[in-house]
Parts: sequence; structure tokens; C-alpha cells
Amino acid sequence: TPPQSCATLKNKLSRVDSPLALQSVFSSGVIKPLRKYRRARKFLFSQVAPLRASGSIEALYTGKQKPKQKRVPSGFNCEHLWPRAWMSKRGSPSFRKQEADLHNLFPSEIRVNSRRGHLPFGEVKRVTYQAAAPSKIGLNVEGKEVVDVRIERRGDVARSLIYMAARWSLAFPRSQSIAVLSRWSKSDPPDEGEQRRDQRITQLQGNSNPLVSCPELTDTTLRLLARFSLASHSGIDHQSRSDQTKHTQEQSPADGQPDTPSTASQLGYYWMAQQGDLPSDLDTIEDRFPAPYGALRESVSPTSFAAWLRGLPLSPKGSPVLLFNGDLKGRQDVHEAVINIDIGKRDRQQCADAAIRFRAEYLYARERARIKPQVPIHFNYTTGDRISFKRWAKGQRPRVKEKRIKGRRRWEVTWRGGKRRGRSYSNFRAYLDNIFSYAGTASLSAELPKRSPEQIRAGDLYLQGGFPGHAVIVIDVADHPTLGRLMLLAQSYMPAQSPHILKNPSNPKLSPWYQVPASGMLITPEWVFKATDLHRFRGHDRK
Repeated sequence: TPPQSCATLKNKLSRVDSPLALQSVFSSGVIKPLRKYRRARKFLFSQVAPLRASGSIEALYTGKQKPKQKRVPSGFNCEHLWPRAWMSKRGSPSFRKQEADLHNLFPSEIRVNSRRGHLPFGEVKRVTYQAAAPSKIGLNVEGKEVVDVRIERRGDVARSLIYMAARWSLAFPRSQSIAVLSRWSKSDPPDEGEQRRDQRITQLQGNSNPLVSCPELTDTTLRLLARFSLASHSGIDHQSRSDQTKHTQEQSPADGQPDTPSTASQLGYYWMAQQGDLPSDLDTIEDRFPAPYGALRESVSPTSFAAWLRGLPLSPKGSPVLLFNGDLKGRQDVHEAVINIDIGKRDRQQCADAAIRFRAEYLYARERARIKPQVPIHFNYTTGDRISFKRWAKGQRPRVKEKRIKGRRRWEVTWRGGKRRGRSYSNFRAYLDNIFSYAGTASLSAELPKRSPEQIRAGDLYLQGGFPGHAVIVIDVADHPTLGRLMLLAQSYMPAQSPHILKNPSNPKLSPWYQVPASGMLITPEWVFKATDLHRFRGHDRK
């Protein structure tokens, strides 16, 4: 398959609205991808590597060369730049395809490959392993151990890693600085050897790495990966351990280990595609709010509701809470951060509606990514009638009629067809606007089962049904050895306003984290709940 022109690739990337769409750009032309690593390794040493180094086999890190031969040269082996430890579940069909992707395979000396393991790449300030020269292994400015590649191969490494994330919808680990990869790609553009290597791989496995022929698309690709939470939105390394320790010790006096980050969500945030490019300083809930010192975030699957909630994009620090009409909310002292999601132009997306919006957006992203099991999207009106997106997508629309029975007002829901069909995002949003009009805290409290405080997990709601009632959603959960279970909470309110992360008025040092109350009351800035007011959406979503 001939390589696509840069103009064509740029046009395709401009229309990408999901991880699957991005994956299709990077897999374009694949007819029969390599499925066995052993075969890929044979191709690497017999056909790919010699083209990269003009007939010789050249070690990636050290530059040492050996003549081409039928077997793997003595002292050499195959390096996965995107390590197996960062790939899909070992042994799965996806894993087998990922480990055999030639764009990720490079010759390396065994001693260096073994020492690297699955360390991230970065810029070394203090060398701890010099035998890899001219590459280095050592500590960066934040005291994290990283691998620093020789200057003439930095771009090869960066473009390969970004390709793997885009091609296979894999999440970068938080230890891998995205800013470093962006700098390396710019400082070391593709040379003739890298281009020959890419052309040969295209012939062997059917797809090219678009970043080799069009390196100017690197930052666009990184922004898309950030949009889908496959990379840090901020594009920089996270807090140093010393800074995190100072920050979190002020929140909690308990001893312990710093936060262990979880796997980023592999599902998209589709409203972001409607809002244009992301601001450069946008980050996520997980980025901005590390667990208090000594606490560990709950381990979750990258396609779970919990991972998706952690990856919600935030507006820049200091952003105010806005009402649906653009005015400022009267109280600006209740929020720690604003979630970057549209409110709509009508007074509809209030407290319960915001929780419904998050749940529905997650299920829609799960559907678009074809994650199994499929969890149907449906919510109940206050009348108790179930309104499903499946019926809506078929062109049917619910109609609410008022009736009087024995002098009392009652409402009846009927369905009629002939309306707009399809599962497009715009039709999905129209469905949600309808739900917001006829659902609320009363319908959710009747529809959702209750859970005990010890069963809490991200995605649960503290909910009191009524007219008015109120609902806040549990965004994240962590465990602390002395403080017990901790959580982050988010809400919208009346009138409809920007959903936001709540401050903790009862414990400013722990804020915005809350201790999960086993009994008694949960005091939030604008509502008081009972510890037992905990509800959960139905549907299996932990995988």
C-alpha cells in the first residue's frame, strides 16, 4: 500500500473523534498483520534492520554494528520499545499482535535491553548505568530512573512509541513524559535510514508509521491521545516525589507510600470533539488530584466507569462555575476544579442530570469502542417509564400526556415514530436533553439500588430524591491505612451549571478528598446527606 500523503493524513486526523478512529488512521492498509512475534523477529534481523544501517545490524542504544547473518548476531536480541509490560493482557489476541508489530522492534545488545526492562524514556541528569553509552540510564531532574537514547536515534524512539499508542489504543504510563517524546521527535527528524525501514515494514505487515513520512503530525497525534486519555493532557511529567510528599503531608499526617497511579481510561470523551482543540494546559482529575500521601487509588480496568471518571478533562485552574446562560454562579467558594463539559443552553443539566450525563457518556463511549459486555443506555422518567436510547435511535420518541383520574393529575407516556434515526453523537445528545426534562432525583432514587458505605466505588451517587432533592457523584476512590476509604465528589446544582469537583468544608487539609462516612452524615458545601444515601447505576462496567 503506498504511503498516504501528509495532506490526506492531516485531513483524516482532523475528523478523528474516538480512539478507534485514530487507530484506523495508523492501521490504514493492513490486510494481514503479523500475528507471531517469532516471525516478526526473523524479519527484523533479516530484512528490516539491514536497511536501517546500510547492510549491517546496528544496536539501537550503543550503535554497535555486526554484519548481517542468518541468525541473530551474538550478544544481540530484539528490543520492544513499547515494553510488553505496557501492552494488553499477556496472552490475549491483542497482546500477540502488539508484540509482533515491526514498527516497535529494534535490535539491541542483550546487556542493555535487560537493564532497560520497561523503564520510561527521558533525559538523564545523573548517570547510574554507563555501559549503554552513548545512550544513558539514570535519574532525571525529578529523581526518576529513565533511559536517555543517543541523539541520532531519539526521534526513532519517540515516533515508535507514539505510533504504538495510536495504533493499538494503548495508554502511556504516567511515568513516561509526553513532552520528552515531542521534543525528541522535533530534534531528530526522520532520516533516510528510518524512511527505508518504514517502507520495508509497510511491505511486510501492510501499514506504515505515518509519523515517519509526516513528522509534523506528531503533536496533533499527541493531542488526540490526550483527548482520549491515552496520554497526559498536560504533556509534562507529573509531580516529583518530593513535591508530592510536601503537598500531601500537609493534607494528612499519616505515614505511607505515595500514590500509585492507575491505568488511564481507553475510552473517549466525545463532547470534546465538538469543542475544538483542547487548551494546552488542560489536565485530568487523576492528573490534578493525586491521592493523599500514603493512600492508594483503587486498581481499575482502563475500560471501567471508574477509569473513565478519573480521566475527565478539567478546565484551567481558577476557572469559575458558570450557569447555563453564561452568568457566574452566586457561590464560587464550593469548588476545587471545573469539569470541562458543555452545560447546554437551557436550564436542564442540574444535579441528577449531570450524574446521568456522565453515566450515559461513558456507556456511549463504551459502545463506540465495542467493549463487551454491552451495557444498554436507558433511564426512567419520573413516571417510572423506561426511556431507552435504543428506541430513540430507531426514530421513536416518547410523548408525555397529562390525564386526570378521579380528579388527580396523572401522566401517561406513549411512543410515536417517524423521527430522526441513528446513533450519532448529536442524536445521542438530543436523547439526553429529553431525559433531563423528565428525569431527576426522584426518578433516580426510585430506579437505582442502594449500596452500603463499605461497598462504595467510583460512579456511585449520594442521592436524596425529592422536589428538590440533590445528587453528587463519587468520582474517585482511594484507600488510606489510617484514614480509611477516601473519595472525590462532583456535582452540578440548580440552576444548571458547570459540573465541578467539590471542596471538603469539614476537613480543609484533606480537601478535596473526603473520608467515606460509615455512619452519620456526609456534609458537602451545599447539601447534607446521610451516610446511607448511597446508590449505584445498574449494569456491569468494571471491565
